[in-house]
Amino acid sequence: RLELFAIKDTDADGIADYYDADSDANGIVDEGKLDEDENGVTDNIKLPDSDGDQKPNHQDLDSDGDGILDTDESIAVQLDDDGDSIDNAFDVDTTLGSDIDHDGIDDAKLSYRNKDTDNDGIPDYLDLGSDSDKDGISDNLECAEFPQCTLQDSDNDGIADYMDPQTNLLVGL
Repeated sequence: RLELFAIKDTDADGIADYYDADSDANGIVDEGKLDEDENGVTDNIKLPDSDGDQKPNHQDLDSDGDGILDTDESIAVQLDDDGDSIDNAFDVDTTLGSDIDHDGIDDAKLSYRNKDTDNDGIPDYLDLGSDSDKDGISDNLECAEFPQCTLQDSDNDGIADYMDPQTNLLVGL
């Protein structure tokens, strides 16, 4: 799962330092924080859970609960042509953009906006009513049988039918 955020996670436990009660993983709750329930998250901070499945968005593979993985609703293309572990959508070798810090990631991609194909202000990975191919049928209807629907590509163009504007099929119904 590729996610690109400028949020610091010192101990790499998947909880941003802001929320992490013990951000350096030394076994001692950080100064000024409280973790009475010992769950690793600073008390009185509610992690975002858009679909209410009791998994915080940062640990949920489908944050909006529409049956479509967040990675499929992101701008990432899930390809790495040069094998450097950087998705082509961000890889400066592919985008030919600027890389001032020499980390291999196109600097312009660090401030990207989340993909919002229906332009309703809600990023696709949180938008239950998203319509990726803009055919008037929401993704959760076109992709009712997950993950099988992600493999259906009737025109063999590499884009799953439920996301492909060239294919107006009700997939999985």
